[in-house]
Amino acid sequence: MTNHMKFVLWLKAALIRALKTFAQTAAAMIPAKVTITDVSWLTVLGTAALAFVVSMLTSIAGLPEVEYKTQKIEAGAGSEDAVVKEEDK
Repeated sequence: MTNHMKFVLWLKAALIRALKTFAQTAAAMIPAKVTITDVSWLTVLGTAALAFVVSMLTSIAGLPEVEYKTQKIEAGAGSEDAVVKEEDK
Protein backbone atom coordinates (compact mmCIF):
# COMPACT_ATOMS: atom_id res chain seq x y z
CA MET A 1 0.00 0.00 0.00
CA THR A 2 1.40 3.36 -0.96
CA ASN A 3 1.78 6.30 1.39
CA HIS A 4 -0.93 8.10 -0.57
CA MET A 5 -3.37 5.27 0.06
CA LYS A 6 -2.45 5.24 3.77
CA PHE A 7 -3.03 8.99 3.94
CA VAL A 8 -6.45 8.70 2.27
CA LEU A 9 -7.46 5.96 4.72
CA TRP A 10 -6.24 8.04 7.67
CA LEU A 11 -7.97 11.18 6.37
CA LYS A 12 -11.29 9.38 5.96
CA ALA A 13 -11.15 7.98 9.51
CA ALA A 14 -10.01 11.34 10.95
CA LEU A 15 -12.82 13.23 9.19
CA ILE A 16 -15.45 10.77 10.40
CA ARG A 17 -14.15 11.12 13.96
CA ALA A 18 -14.01 14.93 13.70
CA LEU A 19 -17.55 15.16 12.29
CA LYS A 20 -18.85 13.02 15.15
CA THR A 21 -17.05 15.30 17.61
CA PHE A 22 -18.55 18.36 15.88
CA ALA A 23 -22.07 16.97 16.18
CA GLN A 24 -21.64 15.89 19.80
CA THR A 25 -20.23 19.28 20.78
CA ALA A 26 -23.00 21.16 18.98
CA ALA A 27 -25.65 19.05 20.71
CA ALA A 28 -24.02 19.62 24.10
CA MET A 29 -23.95 23.39 23.57
CA ILE A 30 -27.72 23.71 23.06
CA PRO A 31 -29.41 24.53 26.38
CA ALA A 32 -32.35 22.35 27.38
CA LYS A 33 -34.88 25.01 28.41
CA VAL A 34 -34.76 27.52 25.57
CA THR A 35 -36.61 27.87 22.30
CA ILE A 36 -34.80 27.41 19.01
CA THR A 37 -34.74 31.17 18.43
CA ASP A 38 -33.02 31.77 21.78
CA VAL A 39 -30.03 29.55 20.98
CA SER A 40 -26.82 31.42 20.21
CA TRP A 41 -26.09 29.54 16.99
CA LEU A 42 -22.87 31.44 16.35
CA THR A 43 -21.51 30.24 19.70
CA VAL A 44 -22.71 26.67 19.09
CA LEU A 45 -21.17 26.49 15.60
CA GLY A 46 -17.95 28.23 16.67
CA THR A 47 -17.41 25.88 19.60
CA ALA A 48 -18.24 22.82 17.48
CA ALA A 49 -15.86 24.02 14.74
CA LEU A 50 -13.08 24.38 17.32
CA ALA A 51 -13.78 20.83 18.54
CA PHE A 52 -13.54 19.65 14.90
CA VAL A 53 -10.10 21.26 14.51
CA VAL A 54 -8.86 19.86 17.83
CA SER A 55 -10.08 16.38 16.82
CA MET A 56 -8.19 16.58 13.51
CA LEU A 57 -5.02 17.72 15.29
CA THR A 58 -5.36 14.93 17.85
CA SER A 59 -5.74 12.40 15.03
CA ILE A 60 -2.25 13.27 13.80
CA ALA A 61 -0.92 11.26 16.74
CA GLY A 62 -2.69 8.21 15.33
CA LEU A 63 -6.08 6.64 15.06
CA PRO A 64 -6.71 3.36 16.88
CA GLU A 65 -9.43 2.42 14.39
CA VAL A 66 -6.91 2.42 11.50
CA GLU A 67 -4.52 -0.49 11.69
CA TYR A 68 -1.76 -1.24 9.19
CA LYS A 69 -0.58 -4.79 8.79
CA THR A 70 1.75 -6.65 6.47
CA GLN A 71 0.61 -9.68 4.53
CA LYS A 72 2.92 -12.16 2.80
CA ILE A 73 2.28 -13.16 -0.80
CA GLU A 74 2.93 -16.75 -1.93
CA ALA A 75 6.08 -15.73 -3.82
CA GLY A 76 7.56 -14.42 -0.58
CA ALA A 77 7.36 -10.72 -1.42
CA GLY A 78 5.56 -8.54 1.13
CA SER A 79 2.67 -6.20 0.47
CA GLU A 80 1.16 -3.79 2.91
CA ASP A 81 -2.54 -3.63 3.64
CA ALA A 82 -4.60 -1.35 5.84
CA VAL A 83 -7.85 -2.26 7.53
CA VAL A 84 -10.43 -0.40 9.54
CA LYS A 85 -11.58 -2.38 12.53
CA GLU A 86 -15.26 -3.26 12.20
CA GLU A 87 -16.09 -2.47 15.84
CA ASP A 88 -14.86 1.14 15.41
CA LYS A 89 -17.00 2.00 12.39
